[in-house]
Amino acid sequence: TVGKTLLSHFRVYLSHCQNLEMKHAQCSDVIGLLGPNITKQAVGSSSIFSSFAVGGSATRSRSGDPVDVFRLRDRHKIMDNLDKRSPIVPHVAESQNLKFPTEAIFRSMCKLLMDSCSSEYVFVSEFFTSDSREVFFETMDPALEVIREYVREMVASCFDPIALLIMVRVNRQHQLVMQKRRVPCLDRFLDEMNMVIWPRLKVILDNQHVSLRNVAQKLSSSRGGGGDAKMLREIARKYSELNLSLVHLNLGFNQGQLQHSLERLRSTMENLLLGSARQMQPVSKSAAFLVNQYSLIVNVLKDGLSGVVSGDDMDADAGAGADGDGSTQQSSSSFGQRMIDHFDDLCASNISLYVEQELSRFFGEMVDFVKGAEQESRAMGSPSSQPQSPNFGVAAAAQIMRDFSAKWKLSIDQIHNEVSQNFLDGAECGKGVLKAILTQLLLYYTRFVEVLKEMGPAANDVLKESVTIPSIMYEIKKFK
Repeated sequence: TVGKTLLSHFRVYLSHCQNLEMKHAQCSDVIGLLGPNITKQAVGSSSIFSSFAVGGSATRSRSGDPVDVFRLRDRHKIMDNLDKRSPIVPHVAESQNLKFPTEAIFRSMCKLLMDSCSSEYVFVSEFFTSDSREVFFETMDPALEVIREYVREMVASCFDPIALLIMVRVNRQHQLVMQKRRVPCLDRFLDEMNMVIWPRLKVILDNQHVSLRNVAQKLSSSRGGGGDAKMLREIARKYSELNLSLVHLNLGFNQGQLQHSLERLRSTMENLLLGSARQMQPVSKSAAFLVNQYSLIVNVLKDGLSGVVSGDDMDADAGAGADGDGSTQQSSSSFGQRMIDHFDDLCASNISLYVEQELSRFFGEMVDFVKGAEQESRAMGSPSSQPQSPNFGVAAAAQIMRDFSAKWKLSIDQIHNEVSQNFLDGAECGKGVLKAILTQLLLYYTRFVEVLKEMGPAANDVLKESVTIPSIMYEIKKFK
């Protein structure tokens, strides 16, 4: 009788919860492009709940920004004080027209189940000492099976990696709660929840990986150079937000399997951006494109992880997760920092490439002269040795100095305008690139003057016509 009553109550509760669920993501919510190689349908979507659900199916949460579905926002706060939060009360929520994300429904259902099972387990342990375990499962098994079926359907129809990862973490914390209560009756059930959610999370992350490969295949077969820049920018935004959300949720969890998936996704994203950049001409445009995308990813990660407490102190043994060996997992906070450092390095290397390309365009003769003269001096065995080649002699230097004196201000203005056009999406990034170009220009010019000084008296007339370094520095300060 007690088992039938509990079964009836859980059936009614779950049917109401189904109508309170708000799904953040659909099968079409991928970073890249859909294709026949992406899992679009929910696996095992038919269940007993379709026959007794009150009303329609779960509500879809949509916004005008396609990137919004990949943002974490405050969804992770559901894990705060998990054992102290009460389950959702359906009739109150329905009267207030409230909707809840998938992970909130999962938490509420499991909270109600844990509380019910804890009280029932304590009762049967006191009154049925010898065969209390058999009595407990005889009472609770029908309700547990209904909940298993509900979770399988909910997970199978979920295309939201953020919801799935939160559910994994909630389930892990529920395991810890039951351990603290010293109530082992749900050990197998909670392990089963892990085995249901983790494979689905892997499928959804694989979908994201495949969607990026679909974009790469489309761009490689298109005739337009560089593909659709607007589409690629949106893809970079989606990737940045999803990457941040999953890295943030892995803080304190240190799940190696998830980190591996994120590294695989990162590699695919890099290949997509590099493949698209190779189709762009000139090289400076390609470098600027990559700087824009990498700086976006870095800024999203830095802003999202700034001020976040290191996860090393949280849920110390949660790293065992689904893999079982938490001791082998790396710190999730350091993983996030390594991700930032990696994209920072890529950004810096492409800024350096862009700088050299711009200086070669506007001051190429001076740059080539400095490099060639210094190389010849080193080959002769003395830094002060005068170059023997006429290409690096006083006459060639005099012509370069005249050209530089005539056009250096105009060239700096043109460089400033080009940087402003190429880095429209990030004012700070553009300022950094312009500063790097002007700083490198000043260094090249200083080296050029030093080469002239090493030529001795023959270069005195050229030095007299040279632009003073303070004059160049004064002009550079105008762009800071």
